[in-house]
Amino acid sequence: NLHLRLSCLGGPVYEVPGKRGATSLLATLLTKDTKFRTAAEVARCIEEVGGVFSAFSGNNSFGLAVEVLPTDSDRALALLADAVQHPAVHRETFQQERDAQLAAIRQDNDDVVTFGRKLLRRKFFGPHPLAIDAQGDEPGLTALQPSDIAALHRRLMVAGNVVLSVAGDFEVRRLVPRLKAFLNRLPRGVVRSQAGAFAGA
Repeated sequence: NLHLRLSCLGGPVYEVPGKRGATSLLATLLTKDTKFRTAAEVARCIEEVGGVFSAFSGNNSFGLAVEVLPTDSDRALALLADAVQHPAVHRETFQQERDAQLAAIRQDNDDVVTFGRKLLRRKFFGPHPLAIDAQGDEPGLTALQPSDIAALHRRLMVAGNVVLSVAGDFEVRRLVPRLKAFLNRLPRGVVRSQAGAFAGA
């Protein structure tokens, strides 16, 4: 198979205080609606060739992963480029995915081990953004609006913050120039964390 993985710095230290969990929600929404495809059309586009298009997020990174057969590399690149360059944060999809993320947080809070780990994390990190895990917290997610996600995308999805890796079955001379062309279309810029405003950061 052909594997493409686009990775960016992100997570709590890059988020606006009081709106933790935005990066994780952004990553999920990047696999949904775009200006040219609905979320259902994106899902159908990858599923009809037996591929996988998924998001990931963590304490200090987020991104997208695509896995397809080598013959479907054009489709994989088109989906990735559309998600990165032309996302559309539709309110209905935003609310649906935010509710799902909130439900996951509430489920974690019902597990004594997970809840205890979260309390320990807050005790250890204090006022630092990493006191809250990548999923965020209920107040932060509830405060988020679609405009916050769009703004975070504009700030983080810039050339100086993107690494694109490829593995599997592919022809270097054919694929690499297309990957470079994709990266060259990203807006120029670098990102800085928000952690400097916190004691000990």
